[in-house]
Amino acid sequence: MKITKRVEWDSAHRLLGHGKCGTLHGHRYIGLVTVLQDRAADMVMDFAEVDRIVSEVVKKGFDHTTLVWLKDHELLSFCERQTKLKDCKNPYTFEGQTTVENIARELYGRLARAFERAGVVLDTVSVFETPTSTATYSGEEETDA
Repeated sequence: MKITKRVEWDSAHRLLGHGKCGTLHGHRYIGLVTVLQDRAADMVMDFAEVDRIVSEVVKKGFDHTTLVWLKDHELLSFCERQTKLKDCKNPYTFEGQTTVENIARELYGRLARAFERAGVVLDTVSVFETPTSTATYSGEEETDA
């Protein structure tokens, strides 16, 4: 049995060398987080608990911040200056470009550990960058390696 929880957040990013996406801009991201329970049960997990775990990870890390590739030194420097202002959040840094694929992969990694501690398995994370564009990550690459 699988259940899915939706979460929304706002972040800014840019993709160096990718046309209009090379300009700093923002998105209203939508995430779909699906967890599963292998054993027979009446409930995979209480939706309130799923929401608590997902919200904690997303709101603390991704929401209302700038997602920055570690090699984007100019944007990283700008963001670091901004964090010195009152109520500004640190940027969330990525090893690779801040594509929707990498955002889904990063979110999956952060959530998988949290759900494992709660006794359920994270199945997939889908992230909508726009209403018509999404990436889904299942973690299969890590388990097959």
